[in-house]
Amino acid sequence: MTTNYGRSHFLTFLTFLTVTAYLAFPDRAFCAGYGPPSRYIRNAYLLKGRTDLIYDRQWSSASEDDDKRFTHSYKLGLDGFVLDKRLISYDLDGSFSQEMNSPGSTINNRSVSASINLLNETPRGFLRNFPQPVNLRYSKRAAEDSREQSYGLSLTYRPAENPLFRGIIERREKEKRMTKLLLEARKKKEAEEEEEEEEEEEEEGSAGKEAPSIQPQMPEAETKFIGDIVAFPTFSLDYDNYNFELINSDKTQTDRFDVRAMSSNRNVDLRSEYSYNSFGGFVESKFQDLDLGADLHFYDEKKDARLDILNRATLSEYNSIGSLNLMNLTRWAQRTGKERKDIIELQGGGDYFSSDITENYEIGASGIYHKVFTEKLRDEVTLHYDWGRANSENLINTFAGNQLNYLLSKTFTLTNNALVGRTELGGNYAVGLGLGADLSPVTVWTKYDFSNIALDEGRTDSHRVELSVRGRITRDLSFSSRNFYHVSDVSGVEPFRENGYELQGDLYWNISVFSINVGASDVERHKSAVESADVLESVSEPVDFWVRSLYSNTSVYLSRSMFLTLSSTYTRDSDGLSTTDVHTVFNWNIRKVILTAQYEILRLSGLDPRTEQRVLVRLTRTFEKLLRGGR
Repeated sequence: MTTNYGRSHFLTFLTFLTVTAYLAFPDRAFCAGYGPPSRYIRNAYLLKGRTDLIYDRQWSSASEDDDKRFTHSYKLGLDGFVLDKRLISYDLDGSFSQEMNSPGSTINNRSVSASINLLNETPRGFLRNFPQPVNLRYSKRAAEDSREQSYGLSLTYRPAENPLFRGIIERREKEKRMTKLLLEARKKKEAEEEEEEEEEEEEEGSAGKEAPSIQPQMPEAETKFIGDIVAFPTFSLDYDNYNFELINSDKTQTDRFDVRAMSSNRNVDLRSEYSYNSFGGFVESKFQDLDLGADLHFYDEKKDARLDILNRATLSEYNSIGSLNLMNLTRWAQRTGKERKDIIELQGGGDYFSSDITENYEIGASGIYHKVFTEKLRDEVTLHYDWGRANSENLINTFAGNQLNYLLSKTFTLTNNALVGRTELGGNYAVGLGLGADLSPVTVWTKYDFSNIALDEGRTDSHRVELSVRGRITRDLSFSSRNFYHVSDVSGVEPFRENGYELQGDLYWNISVFSINVGASDVERHKSAVESADVLESVSEPVDFWVRSLYSNTSVYLSRSMFLTLSSTYTRDSDGLSTTDVHTVFNWNIRKVILTAQYEILRLSGLDPRTEQRVLVRLTRTFEKLLRGGR
């Protein structure tokens, strides 16, 4: 008992000395090895809050009852610190809200939350040996019919910041530098000796004898060691626990644990991650996985080339069902040509997935060559091959493509693309031709595409035409239009033809404080059966579908703090359903007071005609008060 009594008094005395030193010498008592804090950090606390008043009313012609809801909520928070903001900072919040429904009941909600951050900046003292930064969090919410609670932890640990490990790292770096200097000195000495021997041979040689040819020596590239990376990785840990409970009902608990380690330099990126998730309640489940990654990067500045080798392995388990996923992607790119404008890209890799249920794998390779013939003519060639197996079926995708861009003049640009390939369903090919015209202030783009592709429903011949126009009529008035038309013929068990179009046009007008947008769109699809020798009768009925819309949006600044928006849409489709929607939003900002008022009316006609309306008013007041303590 005497020992505990003495220990208690000792801790009390130590605490008293610490507080006294801080109060007496605030600029010198930089605990944990921090420098003198600024006056703002030392004395300032931030008191913050928010108040919301919300009125929401919805009613419909299909019902005699109106749904009314009034909500008032209050939130108060404090941002502060202990001794030094860089050492310990915290964010405390508490809130209360009440929702009154008519018809219905009143629902009260209460919540508190706290977030504590430790070691926000790297200290200079003994605390450098500890993980930093560290975040502790907690929250709790209580409603009339439910309860929620959560807490968590996040931290990062960098062994390289530890003075003990820092000494090891610096010693290794010093050894590397010394080894490099000795290697360079030895190479220089060997080069000088070879040069002296060559000079002696030249002097001893006969005058009529030709001097031996000296081959130019290419400088050796600097040796790079793959294992020569940051010796100590950075570790990160996250843990969160979440509990949700319905009154007189089930309780759900969720746990999430995640730990990561990363180490990298210019040529190597290594990472590993383990995560565990547990879901408990009416249905319980567990999920965990181990993810490993190793990426290698090689650079050749002289040849302007780069090689990336990306590797990843993931071992997972979900409710006792295990799986393994292995992936590799290798990419190489190099600029070529006299002015290094051409680019060669090669890529290859594989993907393997195996579980207790299925096994899938895939390998592939591709290459792209970007060629710049002139400033007007550019070409791109693509080769691709992909083969794999999924769900006991072989998959294949191989194609060769070419895309050509030619600048005919300052006004016209011509594009051409072609593709030929094959999948497990059959052969494919596609061609396209586009023409663009810059007729200032109007730009026109037109394109035609044809494709013959093997799909699950059958071989499809598709024709597609595109016409896009945009430009400016006056300084404040502009327009845009996008139009498509397509025809597709599908042959198979149930052959059919589908054709349709998409038309859209918009007009934009910016004048003074007004911004106006008016537009229209028209979409139509027609699908019909096609007679075939293999099909004696029609197996599908013709399908016609269309949708036509008119829309507008007007925004106006009533003043520097007032903003009004009015939007409307009218839509009608082939099923006889028409929709009219008008939505108005008014915003008024007065310093820290925000008033938002909305009114919306939606009118539907058809099988279930009705009119729905809604009024929403929200008033928000925020405040922040900087509190300063004594010196």
